[in-house]
Amino acid sequence: MRSEIERVMGEVARISLRRDTPNGFEGQFAERPVKILPPFLGEMGFEIIHFLARVEPYLRNGWRILAKRPALYPPGTAFYDPAYFDRLNPLVAQYGLHPTPVGLRRPEQRLDQNFHINVTRGDLQQLAVELRYEMPDILIQESRFELQARDLFYSYCDVGKRGVLDIDLALLSCQSSRRNDVTIAQRPVLRPSYQPAPFLAPSGPQRPHIGVQLRAMAKTGKHPGGGAARDSDPAVILPLAERAAAHLGLPIIVYGRPEGNVLPEGYEHSYAPGIDLLDKELQMLSACRLMFAPDSGWADLMAWLRVPTLLEGSAYSGHFDDLVDFEPRIALLDRAGAIEAQIAALLAAGVHIPGDTQGTPDHAASGDTRAFLVRL
Repeated sequence: MRSEIERVMGEVARISLRRDTPNGFEGQFAERPVKILPPFLGEMGFEIIHFLARVEPYLRNGWRILAKRPALYPPGTAFYDPAYFDRLNPLVAQYGLHPTPVGLRRPEQRLDQNFHINVTRGDLQQLAVELRYEMPDILIQESRFELQARDLFYSYCDVGKRGVLDIDLALLSCQSSRRNDVTIAQRPVLRPSYQPAPFLAPSGPQRPHIGVQLRAMAKTGKHPGGGAARDSDPAVILPLAERAAAHLGLPIIVYGRPEGNVLPEGYEHSYAPGIDLLDKELQMLSACRLMFAPDSGWADLMAWLRVPTLLEGSAYSGHFDDLVDFEPRIALLDRAGAIEAQIAALLAAGVHIPGDTQGTPDHAASGDTRAFLVRL
């Protein structure tokens, strides 16, 4: 009921705000394509495991999609247009929205805390309830952003010929405070029918190496939950990576960007300013023999690419079990165990799914192809 009330209140807010929120983007775009989709604004991991496979039917039928990470999509189907994102990004900042698994929201927006319901009578004759919604200003601000984000997109495309699609409303809405009611996240994990072109066909030879990504979201202040619990400990991970490098006789490359990752001195980095970093990293990953990955969307990318990965930890019980159809090669890192034995076991396994921090042991995947709902 909470989510239904939230949706109703959001719709009421948008109707009311429409009166004093004119479309400030009308007439700003000369070319207005018809077969175009709005971007996925959530986290990369959920884009990979929930969204890419669902948007494929559109892309196979001539549609294109605006994208923050076009390298993840089939060639020619996705693009980053500065003319669009240079208008969208200030809106996101203006309303204080942060990326969440499948969209954007204000970090304070928690309906399970802000919404209260009390049943005062419930019998065969009458059902009476009292409703109280606290902090409505947050919902109003999110609703105002949704209006402006939709105005921007429908000014960018030829909405008269194209129409308004259900997928538009899913992608141009703030994430519900109850994630299981979000259209994109309430269905099973789906594996895309392809892998990224830069990974399959890099532009030139790539050096075999060991990869490391060190998560540091807490320092950015942009993670709704702070992000510290899943951040990496370089003092622990880097010595293990050094031992692995010595064991395999390979150099170490540290992946990531300054915002959101640690790029320690003395190591080669994938990052360089002014480039499509993800495209470059996908090419480099084609030669990655082992990855040390944090519990983040980066690990979901490793699952999709089937790069052998030692995972720092798993905060969400069962998440990687849900990726069985991706046939990942991921093992939970035993920080106290012999790294050489862990590497040998992982590299020998055709498919490997990690256990989790709740005590489930690592196990090799069975041949079953199962559709799992997102564990919430």
